[in-house]
Amino acid sequence: MCSPPGMPHEYGSVHTGSPPITKCAGTKTTQTEDRKPSTSHSVTEYADVTIFVTSTADFPIIEDATHLSEQASGALLNPRKSKAIAVGGWCTRETVLRIDYHTHATILGITIWGTIAQTINDSWARLTTKVRLKAKQAYTRDQCIAHRICYIHGFLLSKLWYIAQVLPEVRPYTQQLSTPITWYIWRGAVFRVPVSTLQKPKKKGGWGLLDLEAQCRALLLCRTYVQSKKEGTMMVAWMESWGLTKRQPNPPNANRTLKHFILSVHLCHRYGIHHVT
Repeated sequence: MCSPPGMPHEYGSVHTGSPPITKCAGTKTTQTEDRKPSTSHSVTEYADVTIFVTSTADFPIIEDATHLSEQASGALLNPRKSKAIAVGGWCTRETVLRIDYHTHATILGITIWGTIAQTINDSWARLTTKVRLKAKQAYTRDQCIAHRICYIHGFLLSKLWYIAQVLPEVRPYTQQLSTPITWYIWRGAVFRVPVSTLQKPKKKGGWGLLDLEAQCRALLLCRTYVQSKKEGTMMVAWMESWGLTKRQPNPPNANRTLKHFILSVHLCHRYGIHHVT
């Protein structure tokens, strides 16, 4: 969504909807057998469309496509429910379809700002606050420790698992999240065990509590791998520009290590140094 580091292009986004309400222009008239006065029915439809623009030259294309869709379906775009965000290096304030610029907008549950840093910090800050509130609300439930951990994995951190697939984890926030989690598990108990013990498998005396940082990294890497396999996507273009799609040797440093080993053996023989393998 944003212009990644090292990419020369400028990216802007026009978000038409949060969600936009389109109202059908045409009305349907019906008449009963008793010949009662005709009644008009107005239909309200909801649509959520996100458009990414890299140049102002794309604006006429968007306008033509929108007008054509309105003529074909009878649904009208509501600019009041639409937002435009200047993302990355986008500096022009020219707009399209009378849509005003905003500092941020929520798209698929994630608040998008003008920069990647703002988006990450705001999303993780909001998430940390919500987790604390959920932990307080669930404090009065009478559950055993096994059910508490299941509640943490399945409900308390459900939003975290979603955001972790899109945005990289921020260590200060993951450390802050450990406080309400342990507070909810122990509920003021005097005798506690370390979090590292809870994270051990049950076969080794633990409770299988997930490591937040490790789980977030695994989810992000898994999602990145899945997206990099879809041809024609922006993720594939980024991966190719960074040189990450080429097959790496296994082990990755095999050739370099072998060269260094041969060079070190040659120097040892040359200067009479005993080489230890």
